[in-house]
Amino acid sequence: MTTLTGAMTYIAAGNRAAIDIAAADGFDISHDLAALTSFYQGYDLRSWEQHIKSKKAQGESTFVAADTMPVWTMSHVAYLESVLGSPRP
Repeated sequence: MTTLTGAMTYIAAGNRAAIDIAAADGFDISHDLAALTSFYQGYDLRSWEQHIKSKKAQGESTFVAADTMPVWTMSHVAYLESVLGSPRP
């Protein structure tokens, strides 16, 4: 966590776990910036799992950027892709 590599590895592992939790309930969020940003900003793995189960129970199938950071992310996708590149399918 004190190095760029360590921090990025930690973030990547958390996002992978969030993707796996969502997949277990039928959600594919591997390229869903709103969902991944929401997870990163506002959840730990346990609360994310409860959030996903609640979405499934309510029949929801998409993620909406509602909090500040996911809204910013969704409105700046072109900028992010210019810096990071486009995601691979």
